[in-house]
Amino acid sequence: MEPAAQAAHTPYKVALVAFPGIRAFDVSVITEIWGTDRTDRDAPAFDLRRAAADRTPVPLRGGLTLQPDRALGWLEGADLVVVPGLDDHLTPAPAPVLTALRRAHARGTPLAALCGGAFTLAQAGLLDGCRATTHWNLIDLLRAEHPRVTVVPDALYVEDDSVWTSAGTAAGIDLCLHLVRRAHGAEAAATIARSMVTAPFRTGNQAQFIEHPTPGPTATPTPSPPSANTPCATSTNP
Repeated sequence: MEPAAQAAHTPYKVALVAFPGIRAFDVSVITEIWGTDRTDRDAPAFDLRRAAADRTPVPLRGGLTLQPDRALGWLEGADLVVVPGLDDHLTPAPAPVLTALRRAHARGTPLAALCGGAFTLAQAGLLDGCRATTHWNLIDLLRAEHPRVTVVPDALYVEDDSVWTSAGTAAGIDLCLHLVRRAHGAEAAATIARSMVTAPFRTGNQAQFIEHPTPGPTATPTPSPPSANTPCATSTNP
């Protein structure tokens, strides 16, 4: 969908698929990008919902819990479905979750998985015969557990058949911003990136890491004063 057409589609519905074992960090990334109201800065309006098999609070690592607010049937009307990564990457997703993901894909709804969320999509059979990526430390495990997946090791994020997968941690932010850019345009993604103090765009087809140590500092840099054209010079709002 073109950004101009999507702008008229308000709000943009995003389903966060919740079940025990998902990563708190990925839940936070999804919530920060699609669950924060930035319409006062001309960002699109989003309707993010936490969809689960039931309304039981979902335990997250670190003593946190996530409260679902929609049943899995909400995926039927979503514009995008996002699956967080997993703390244990072999965690089996509940059967109703896998069924809901298959149905969403069959309707043509874009699906995205962050980090080890690729394993959930693979469990659903949605990556069979498709290109996908995940965290570099999980590449061999994904290949071993799901040999029908064409695993791409040197990428931050990959798309195949409207199914998106990403590498770990920061690459999940990159993918989410890329999905905003695709649906709403570059300025919308840049607005969100500025709020998060992160890069607005990194291409997906780059190595996940460079195996060289970072050089030590040779001098302490002196910050330059902000110019009148920089966002920090005109606003202190995040």
